[in-house]
Amino acid sequence: MLKTTKSTTLNGNSVTEDGTYIASMSCTIDEAGNVSTSSSIANRELYEKNKAMVRKDMDDFTALCRSKEDEEATE
Repeated sequence: MLKTTKSTTLNGNSVTEDGTYIASMSCTIDEAGNVSTSSSIANRELYEKNKAMVRKDMDDFTALCRSKEDEEATE
């Protein structure tokens, strides 16, 4: 028997102005409203040089996930 579930996944990357990848963020919201988030730093040296920007990107991503979570809770 096939059982399927619906989920919403958001992905984000923090990159330098020239497009060099520094970190990634992911958020999944399942149909029951459970939320799973993760983040990873891919380039520690660039992270240290751009820490304020990457942290802001991560904060912005968290806000986006929470907004999507709230939106789906009202549907």
